[in-house]
Amino acid sequence: MGVGGVPPQALLWLFLISFIALATPLNPDDPNVCSHWESYAVTVQESYAHPFDQVYYTRCTDILNWFKCTRHRLVKMAVYLAEQ
Repeated sequence: MGVGGVPPQALLWLFLISFIALATPLNPDDPNVCSHWESYAVTVQESYAHPFDQVYYTRCTDILNWFKCTRHRLVKMAVYLAEQ
């Protein structure tokens, strides 16, 4: 049994008949029905974090490099991608 003692098949038929009854007044030849389609392009901008190797120098005890040592640091920078 379905809802309220009504069989599921009867509920399905009732739904289909009510849907058809709602869709019947839509006539494409009616002057009040809009049939104009308009398309336009939208630009979407997306940002994400991109890993970037940053080089920096520190003081150290290396006399051959004039007491300057090279270090690397991994930094995440925001990258923007615009697509249409």
